Amino acid sequence: MKRPRCFGFPPNFVVSKEDLQKIKVQPYLCTLTAEDWSNESALINAIPIESFSRFSYRKIKKILNDFLSAVASHASQTFVRVYAEKCREFYKSNQGDTLLLKAARDRSSVINTQKLQNQIEQEKQSAKLEGELNGVKLSRLGGQKYSRELDKVHIFLVITFFATIILVVPFSPLFIGSL
Repeated sequence: MKRPRCFGFPPNFVVSKEDLQKIKVQPYLCTLTAEDWSNESALINAIPIESFSRFSYRKIKKILNDFLSAVASHASQTFVRVYAEKCREFYKSNQGDTLLLKAARDRSSVINTQKLQNQIEQEKQSAKLEGELNGVKLSRLGGQKYSRELDKVHIFLVITFFATIILVVPFSPLFIGSL
């Protein structure tokens, strides 16, 4: 079955407000132009990411089918009804179903890639923060170690000083002369 063509529609034609009140469908689909009805990528991309991520392909196909059926049965202009019905029949055919499924998989792949990129970016930020914290910890630990070494050197110098006084001063000529 061939993809339906949008002939005789005004540019950027959307379903009228009166027709929208008659049909009860997802509001995000009502902003699609008639030309988009036969474009599976536009139909799939009209579904918000939050909804798309939760829905199965069967649910997405049902939402799109319900939208086109509602337009086909409630639109006030005959050419809109005929075109919506042709689009609905096209997506029921094997070719239309295959194209719709491919568009859904492509969108799912893009969303998963974006999620993965976001996760990688978060992990990079986390690693950077951990590295900064580790740098602070290492410098603190290094400072403590250096302080302990200085304490050891200080103690050694104090001991050496007193040992020198105790061992050298009694044999010094100045000390012996003062006796």
